[in-house]
Amino acid sequence: MNVVLAELQPLILARLQQELVRAGMTPLIYSEPEDLLEFVLENEKVLVIYDADLIDETKHNFYHKIRQVQGVPMIALIARRTEFNRENGRHIRVIKPFEISEVLIHCQQVRTLLLNTQLVDRDEQQYLIHGDLCIDFAGHEVRYQNQPLKLSAKEFAVLCHLAKQPNQAMSREALLSEIWGSTRTARDVRTVDHQIKGLRKKLACVQADVEITTVYREGYQLTLISSHR
Repeated sequence: MNVVLAELQPLILARLQQELVRAGMTPLIYSEPEDLLEFVLENEKVLVIYDADLIDETKHNFYHKIRQVQGVPMIALIARRTEFNRENGRHIRVIKPFEISEVLIHCQQVRTLLLNTQLVDRDEQQYLIHGDLCIDFAGHEVRYQNQPLKLSAKEFAVLCHLAKQPNQAMSREALLSEIWGSTRTARDVRTVDHQIKGLRKKLACVQADVEITTVYREGYQLTLISSHR
């Protein structure tokens, strides 16, 4: 797994580099968010660690885009005094001052998560494989530990839309429009809530390493959980 270190203080940077190498990870240093974004777009299984104190309004837009790239996981090192908005389910906050070991624990958890998750597109067959869960988009089937999970047509449609962008929020209005059509009114968003409620129960029953979480002011997302909790 590539770990990108962006705009960190020299002493923290050197210590993290050393410890990440010892842990079998590949640390890379980027000082400009434009270059960082380009790297993330061209590579898979990337974790970004960056110092939130060093982001001004101009650079913030780049980091927002990075967080939206396939739900790329990010660790922000932030001061207690900073009001920092958590915009992504895979966005992790570490409060200063911190122990290097705390950051490394998060890195190991993310690495386990990324290694256990695949978003596969081959021969026009699309799958999300995470731990013992497999979502077959084209085959309209969900299996957990090789056993089918019974979902209604609408539950499956909602799950597929969320699974194609894991750990990235999708608004209720967007889900409503994509699945039920653009003729629906704003009042119909309760239909989405009803399907989400049913999905949550069924995923919880099989104890799959995923859950549908609510992101404040954003909507719903399929959150991938490390199978080594």
